[in-house]
Amino acid sequence: MDRSPSKFVLLLMAAAATWSFFLVADAGRLQPSCIGRERDVLLAFKQGINDTDGNLRSWQKERQDCCQWAGITCNNVTGHVIKLDLGGRYYLVGQISPSLLSLEHLEYLDLWGTRLCGPGGRVPEFLGSLNNLRHLDLSGMSFSGMVPPQL
Repeated sequence: MDRSPSKFVLLLMAAAATWSFFLVADAGRLQPSCIGRERDVLLAFKQGINDTDGNLRSWQKERQDCCQWAGITCNNVTGHVIKLDLGGRYYLVGQISPSLLSLEHLEYLDLWGTRLCGPGGRVPEFLGSLNNLRHLDLSGMSFSGMVPPQL
């Protein structure tokens, strides 16, 4: 067997090229899907909504990866739901469910222009308990009463 350094280097380069091909090919499949309990939270949230225009038709239990649902963004490393953007979906009518409190990693909540509300048509107080929330847009919504001091 020939043990020349040049053949050894060529063998190493071929092995590295093969491994890099498989790593790049698999990169698209490495993204995590959503966390199961967070998918259940989103489905519970949807239960209180009448979606007359089909905006949330992708929100189905059969579609396991909620990161692929309309208006949902997940952290591409952990799979946690970090963004719920339903703004401008005027045909969403109903209650903003306190189930959202279970989305502990939620950073962005946009409900502008929807016809969602809390109990009694008010701004839900529990929104002030979303600890990681950095963006909240409730503009264009018709709430009654005062804005809770938690917000």
